[in-house]
Amino acid sequence: DKSRIQGFGSFSPAAAAPPECPEGHVLQFWAARPGKCDRCSKQISEGEIVMDCRRCNYYVCHICCPHSKSQDSTSVWGAISSLPFYVLD
Repeated sequence: DKSRIQGFGSFSPAAAAPPECPEGHVLQFWAARPGKCDRCSKQISEGEIVMDCRRCNYYVCHICCPHSKSQDSTSVWGAISSLPFYVLD
């Protein structure tokens, strides 16, 4: 029915998707090594908390991926499937 308001209270899968690297791996919280954010090139200090993909050596700063948005969206499966890569680092 086109007379109804569309989108109000609807679920949007894209909005609920966990943050991912360009290869589609779910990003995980990580204490970074010194370097640069792979999105905005901001300098990252040793131990700064970032969203990280160990498989791709890819991480983004808290400005590009705010922790408040990413905390609820990090999946258990993403954490488990990435575990071998984090153990190796």
